[in-house]
Amino acid sequence: MASQIQSANRWPSLMDRTTAAAYWCLSERKFSELAAAGVVSPRKLGPRCVRYLKAELDEVAAQFPVGQGLGPSV
Repeated sequence: MASQIQSANRWPSLMDRTTAAAYWCLSERKFSELAAAGVVSPRKLGPRCVRYLKAELDEVAAQFPVGQGLGPSV
């Protein structure tokens, strides 16, 4: 149990798409669909450097309805 908690705290505060998708336990394709739909907003750090904030991913995830896959209730 302690190792699970320790692992959970190792996610970086800025994540690339692959890491952010893994954080949400989604495929990159599904995560990209949500980003394209405006559900999550990336931070553009450079011409080819896009990152997602862990705090914002947590905030958005908390808005998803329980037991439904219809997106956040914003």
